[in-house]
Order: sequence, then C-alpha cells, then structure tokens
Amino acid sequence: MGVALLNNAALYPTITVLMGTPTAASGATFGTSVYDTGVYAPDTSFVDVTTYVRQLSTTRGRSRETDRFGTGSMTIVLSNNDDRFSPLNLAGPYVIGGVTQIRPGVPFKITATWAGITYPIFYGYSDSWDDSYIAMGKDGITTVTVVDALSVLANFDGLAVASVGAGELASTRISRIALNAGFTGTMILDPGKYTMQATTLSSNALTEAGLTADSDGGYVFADASGALVFLDQNSPTTRARSASSQFAFGNAVGAVPYESADPTYDSTLIFNTVSMSRAGGTATTVSDSTSVTRYGSRTYRRFDFVCQTDAQAASLAAAFLARYKEPEYLISTLTVQGAASPTVSWPLILNVQLRDRVTVTVAAPGGTAISLQCYVDGISNTLTPSTWSMTFRFSGV
Repeated sequence: MGVALLNNAALYPTITVLMGTPTAASGATFGTSVYDTGVYAPDTSFVDVTTYVRQLSTTRGRSRETDRFGTGSMTIVLSNNDDRFSPLNLAGPYVIGGVTQIRPGVPFKITATWAGITYPIFYGYSDSWDDSYIAMGKDGITTVTVVDALSVLANFDGLAVASVGAGELASTRISRIALNAGFTGTMILDPGKYTMQATTLSSNALTEAGLTADSDGGYVFADASGALVFLDQNSPTTRARSASSQFAFGNAVGAVPYESADPTYDSTLIFNTVSMSRAGGTATTVSDSTSVTRYGSRTYRRFDFVCQTDAQAASLAAAFLARYKEPEYLISTLTVQGAASPTVSWPLILNVQLRDRVTVTVAAPGGTAISLQCYVDGISNTLTPSTWSMTFRFSGV
C-alpha cells in the first residue's frame, strides 16, 4: 500500500476513493458496450481503495471563456505491489467468475469529508489502466485515467431517427440527447430560453448537447457528483449561486487566503464585429464603432446555431458583442492551499461548483486595489500524501 493521503485531520479533509465493482451474486461484468451507453447493473457496489492511492489529480471546466465546457478528467496513482490492479492477475480481489473487473468503464467516485459534511470531488469512469514496475520490479504502481459523466455523451455517435423536437426548449432537447445516448444519471437542467429546430439526433451526443446549449446562450457540463447540468442564458440572474458572490478570496477576515493569483488583460477576447445566424437562417451582423476605432476590426462569425428563429440568433449576436467589445481585466487562475486556513477555507472551496460567482480581492504589492466579481469556470485538485492544492479558473461577470 501507499502512504495514506493527507493523514492530518486538523489540516485536511478525509479523502475517500471508491471503485465500482459488480457484486459476485450478479455475475455482471463491465464491458465496452455497457460503458458506451453509461448503463451499469443496479447491483454494482463500490469498494474503498483509498489506502492504495499515492497521488490524485482532477480537472473540470474550460480554459477559455468562449470555449464549451469539456469532459473532466482525473488521474489516480495506485499502489500495485500485490498486482491487485493488474488485469492479468486472475487471482486478484476484483475477479468475478474468472473475469477481471479491472477494465475500462469502471466507475470511480471521490469525496472529501470535513467537519462532518461530505462533498463530492469527482465522479467518472475509468478510461485506461497503465501498470508500471519500477526499482527492478520491487515496486509497482497503476495509473488510472478517469473521465467524467460527459464521456457517456462523448462516446455516443447518434443513430438517425425521424426528425423530432421542433419548438422544444433547450432543456428538453438536452434531456432527449442524453437519454438517446444511454445516460442514466441525474440531470439538473434549467428550462432554457429559446426554442430549438428539429433534430434527427444523428450527431455525436456531446457535440449536439453543446450546440444546443450554445444556441440558448447557456452551458452544459458534468458536476462533481456525476450529474449532467445545463444552465441557460438566464442563469446569471435566476441561479442564486451565480447571481451573487458566494464568498471571497483574499486577506480579509472570513475570506479564503490564496497562494497565487494570475491576472490577464489582453486582446484575445475582444470581438467588435459579430455575425451570427441559425442553421438555414439569415445572418445578423452587429458592430461597435468605438471598439473598432480603439482596437481595429476584430470579427467573430458563427452560423450553425439550432435555435428556431432569426430573431433568437440576432439576440445571441447582440449579447456576444456586448460581452466582448472591450477587454476585461481578469483573474485567470488562482491557487489555494486549504490547509493554510482550514476552518475558513475547506467548507467554502469544497462546496464550489462551476459557474458559481465569487469575489477575488488581490493585495497588489504597489497598493492598487483589485477586487473583481468572477465566475468559476474551472476547478483542479492536486493531492499528494502531504499536500492538497486547488486551482480555480475564472471568467468575468
């Protein structure tokens, strides 16, 4: 076994790493066809493999504000000195009916418990198991790559059906796409603002779900518990966690102290001439003359939206121009060591969800006051036996 992760209850939460295995009674096995549809036997149980974990890292979100949220990933380094995580070991503890359960598609869930409250950190499905034998075979490790619940959609290329769904809201469309892909988990879906064109569901499920969200001005992603989430374009005002700051990073009493903060202020997100349309529709072009004069013409074009009317696409173009016609001073990333102020930090940073609104107050060495409202667009964790670092990526409000 490896050294226990973060074996200091005064400074760190208790990490639990659970691996899914079918029960012996079921005789079920994880197979590729099951994994591709995200369907697992109801008698799958989870076993605690925390004591074998040497390192753990996760990342979810997006790296650029104009990108879609991507499939999250996790890497787990497991001690494998007794070959329990080796698929060729048919005498190991995870073998049922002579068939190893160490294979792609095995579910993992990671939680952290602090002050009696348990928070989800990551839920997903193993994608690869890589054994490594080091020190002339005296030590063995297995590195597991895990992908989050969006992978169920990403792995499903749709089979065309009769064109359906004209006039349905984005939430209904995303639910239809997910169910067609075999997603069986929880869905947390805003209703959506715009109606959609009909679809044959013939595209890749994740691509189509992302396009649907884009066509509503919203976002789709998997949360830390494995739920499929859709936030519509109204969410900045209708979702309480987005409408107002949930807490502050900074040096004030009650704020979460940070280790480092990295602001950006550049031209990469300046767009002052925007042309957009729905698929098969008439494009609307809007421009801001003041921005063009200041920065030159910076164009953005997109003609693939699946919203139902030209007026809806025109509204998307107007909102995009309003958001990006001027550069914005942003805190792009911020790193936190929760153990630096455990009683303040852990209850707040473990509870953070994507698209939460937070306040970032930076103490610049020259005395300039920097206090910004931000949306959380990315959450990464890096855990070793002795440290836990969290890095947040932000976009502007």
